[in-house]
Amino acid sequence: MDVPIKEEEPSTAEAISSNVVGHGKSLPYAWDSCSKELLRSRIFIKQQAVEDAFDRAKFICEAISSALEDKESETFKELFDEEIAAWMDEILKLEKTHKDFEVLVGVAGVTGAGKSTILNTLLEMPELLPSSNSEASTSSACRVSWNYDNDPKHRFTAVVAFREREDVQRELEQIYEALDECREMEEGSDGEDGEEWFEQKAEHENTIKEGMQKILAVWGKEREEVQMLSAEDLLASNEDVLSVLGTTKRLHAADKEEFAELVKPYLDSSATTEGYQAWPLVKEARIFVKADILRHGIALVDLPGLSDAVESRAQVAERYNQRIDTTIIVTPSVRAIDEKTAFQLMGKYQALRMKLDGKLHKNRSCIVASQMDGIDHDVFSRSSPEARNKAGLKEDLESMKSLTKRLTVLDQRIKDCRKKLVEFNNRKEKAIIDRDALKPTLVDKRYQERMKTARNKVTTTTKLVRNQESVLNGLQQERYSANLSLRTCEGRAKWTCMSMRHSRIEKRLTENFERQRKELEGTSQRLSSSEPTTNIFSVSATAYRDLLKGRKVAGFPTKSYTGIPQLSQWLCDSVMENREVHLDSLLNALRRLAHGIQRWSNKLEAELHLWSEKIKSFDPFAQIHQTQTVCRREAGRVATRWAARNPNDMTSSVFMAWMTFNAILKRGGGPYKFKSKTGESHEYNFPEALVIPILEKVVLKTWHKVFHVKIPAAEKPIIPRVDAIWDQYWRSSLARSKKLHPNFSPMSWNASRPCAASKTRYVTRFTRHLTKLSKCSAEIHPEFRTTMEEKLKPMFDECLEIKGKGHYQARRKYLQDNVKAKNTKMFNDGFKKMKRRYETHLAKVPQEFSAIAQFAVTKVQEQIGLLLTNIETVNDKSQKLSDRATTLRQEVGQAAMQWVVEWRVPKYEASPARPHSLLLPRKYVEPEPEELDEEGNAAKGKQKADDDGDVEMEDSE
Repeated sequence: MDVPIKEEEPSTAEAISSNVVGHGKSLPYAWDSCSKELLRSRIFIKQQAVEDAFDRAKFICEAISSALEDKESETFKELFDEEIAAWMDEILKLEKTHKDFEVLVGVAGVTGAGKSTILNTLLEMPELLPSSNSEASTSSACRVSWNYDNDPKHRFTAVVAFREREDVQRELEQIYEALDECREMEEGSDGEDGEEWFEQKAEHENTIKEGMQKILAVWGKEREEVQMLSAEDLLASNEDVLSVLGTTKRLHAADKEEFAELVKPYLDSSATTEGYQAWPLVKEARIFVKADILRHGIALVDLPGLSDAVESRAQVAERYNQRIDTTIIVTPSVRAIDEKTAFQLMGKYQALRMKLDGKLHKNRSCIVASQMDGIDHDVFSRSSPEARNKAGLKEDLESMKSLTKRLTVLDQRIKDCRKKLVEFNNRKEKAIIDRDALKPTLVDKRYQERMKTARNKVTTTTKLVRNQESVLNGLQQERYSANLSLRTCEGRAKWTCMSMRHSRIEKRLTENFERQRKELEGTSQRLSSSEPTTNIFSVSATAYRDLLKGRKVAGFPTKSYTGIPQLSQWLCDSVMENREVHLDSLLNALRRLAHGIQRWSNKLEAELHLWSEKIKSFDPFAQIHQTQTVCRREAGRVATRWAARNPNDMTSSVFMAWMTFNAILKRGGGPYKFKSKTGESHEYNFPEALVIPILEKVVLKTWHKVFHVKIPAAEKPIIPRVDAIWDQYWRSSLARSKKLHPNFSPMSWNASRPCAASKTRYVTRFTRHLTKLSKCSAEIHPEFRTTMEEKLKPMFDECLEIKGKGHYQARRKYLQDNVKAKNTKMFNDGFKKMKRRYETHLAKVPQEFSAIAQFAVTKVQEQIGLLLTNIETVNDKSQKLSDRATTLRQEVGQAAMQWVVEWRVPKYEASPARPHSLLLPRKYVEPEPEELDEEGNAAKGKQKADDDGDVEMEDSE
């Protein structure tokens, strides 16, 4: 029986939970009224609300599906089948959107930096991913995401995508080209070649060496065999290889160890079951596991170095660059301080690109100094002036020396004590044997005296044994305490050294990033102390792994000292803003599905058209044509310095060797990495050198203002206008409906509830589209570099045609003159391409806004018509509804009301504590030692001391 309808909700809601309403007004949704909470609390509330909603929606979908499949419910199907199908379809789409949501976190670093171990520890799954090696890291990326498959046999899943045949063949042809160039150099050699000839030859050999590693891995052929074939013949020589190119392979396992073995051949240089190594053929490996850090959308991507000069590695990073939201750069702790180029973790173009994309920010990138435990406290304390003057460290080092000497003395005393104990035990046993050997006889009258003497001897030797055991136990207890103190001092000394080195790393890298930031922004202002450039973490993944396995690690009394919990916490914090946007979008869509169909006014489209025109007026290229003088000056300066050995050092006038210059031109201007015999390393890239100052001095400031300030802020002024339009349309629409259909009035609550949800949903769609427009900058500015490469390539080719005596100077002058003469057209073409790409995105703005308005209007019309039809149909056919359909409607209605109730009165705490600080512990505190008592701990400690003593005694013997 229906209950009279109240102001906003049917009384069913009151029947479910009496505390949901008060004074005639419904309580607000917890997730919609938590704006004053901290971000972490808001995320927690909204995440739980999404999960609760999907749980209820799943129940509703299952109940409805079951009813619709029943042949006896034809009347019910006739009334509601179309509407319910559309509702269920939207729920399924939202679930897929939720599962597809990912924030890509790129983990980049050189081989040997410990990336794989760090990834494993972040996943809390030691040894899941194999350690990278110099071969396998060249060609593929590994992406780890949350596994939504609940099949026990699929707890661990991998999808391996193999490279296309054309891609592999193109790489083989490049290797063959290097072989040909090397052979031509050898044939043309006169035996008196200069240093340039050897340097060029070494460059070709490096290319061949890298390629031969791949060829040997896949085809098992050495250089001599390879030279006898063509690239196409080599590719066709292995049928197993041809069969996998362009395909994907799925791997499943219920056990971590089994899965690690299955996926290993595709992540490192292990051989497959077919007998060849697959790593050169793998384009991407996607792994799906149930690791807590991945649960809410984080996807970890193992990438090559951001400024890696190896082309195949750079291509892997480039494929992901636009999609990566957060970047973790890993460098070994030793190199972070001692290496000359440690601060060049990103090339200047990469840093500029991240700045243009809004990703060079402390919440979207961090530096991880790995292998922090790779430190010798004795060496560090002697080599560091700061460490030598550290009072606490000096005390620990002195205590360690004293305790080590004390342990040596105690070990000798324990050894002597054990020898005496053995001697006393032997004497005791002999006394017992002598006593037991005495027998009374008639002849021997001194038996009683002899027995008394024997018994006294047993008593005496027993006392000696007990006293010696007591002495030994005391020494062992003393040794245990001294050893415990020594381990504490050693751990504290190691931790102190690691902390001091971390401070040095933090200071060094912060200074270098500050310098790089100034260069990018063209400013000399210092950052305030409250605004650090980036977060820097020192970690020991191996120590964390050992602690996970229950082992004790010197210098790391708890997991917090390893830095991994802090890195994990930063990672979770860094994606929270993205998560909130995603959750808001889901919740607004779910609110509409829970309450009814969204409705809007036709006036909305006109208003949105005005705003689309406003957004189109935001022009990041407005000032570009007024800076031609800057462009000409920078182009001439860069082209003049192309041939310099140190182009960035304006005080250096040393030119590179002519063969190096020619090699760069042959490669389209770079990238080209050169390392001299003295160990000095240089990387040259002529187009990039030309692009950087133009983007930096001409584009960056206007670009940031448009894409990262104006566009995101465009949503704020439109909200009041939308509210006014909506309120006017809502009142007039409701009034017309009541006049035309009197029976519509009792159902008006069902139509009015989506009002607030409709406005919120519009804001979400509007914001999402503006966010997409803001992020399109990541694919626009690369057009400028691509254009420069296209324009310069013919110029480089023509330059190589200049030969004969003095050709080096002639080539340099040719390039300088041509760049100075053609730079204006080159840059204009580059700007035009960027602008065309931007206009393509702008053209979608009015289309998207119109689609939002049209969709809303259509849904309004459909829902009003559906409500009226249902009213009439129910009046005509109410008696025909089966008891089964009535029961179903009650079940679904109660589930929907419970859904709303759970949003208003959640069953969880709204303010979860933050799990970890982002800082390493300030003070070294060892866990409380195990108590030595009579229940076994004393025996355990004693046994350990005994074992240690035995070992040392055996060593001494």
